[in-house]
Amino acid sequence: ATNVGGTNEMIENNINGYLVEKFDYNQMADYLFELITSKNKRAYFINNSDFTLNKFEPNLIANQLLNIYKEVLKLK
Repeated sequence: ATNVGGTNEMIENNINGYLVEKFDYNQMADYLFELITSKNKRAYFINNSDFTLNKFEPNLIANQLLNIYKEVLKLK
């Protein structure tokens, strides 16, 4: 993924994916080639994806958003 916006909150570089700086097409191509050719690397990233799945679990995000709305409404 490109290291812009909130992407780096979901991807830990070389743990559950790769982060590439914006416009670094050569690095992106290298990482894509590695993922295409390395079953072990793909399996490694999949095995480490629980962090992202747990951190961004839909009910957790919904509750966080609800709490933000409640706080904003208190300010009115």
